[in-house]
Amino acid sequence: MRRGGLFAMLVAVCAVTGQPLPREAVVRLEASLHAGPGPSHAVSGSIPAGAAVRIVEECDLWRRVEAGQNGGWVHAALLKGR
Repeated sequence: MRRGGLFAMLVAVCAVTGQPLPREAVVRLEASLHAGPGPSHAVSGSIPAGAAVRIVEECDLWRRVEAGQNGGWVHAALLKGR
């Protein structure tokens, strides 16, 4: 029997654009704010079209945004200046 063992840790790795963070953007269409990066995460609110937001994190096609006291994950296609 082998002593010890191998442990694999799975870490979620998100592709990013390489653009500087944080950065400013504007919401193109009313957008749902998700609790995490993807449609399977709970919707925690919404943000209106034309709202100015600050992108603070990226994960593939999703951006974590902040707008005043509101924040959450929005699909990048809903943002101008993404």
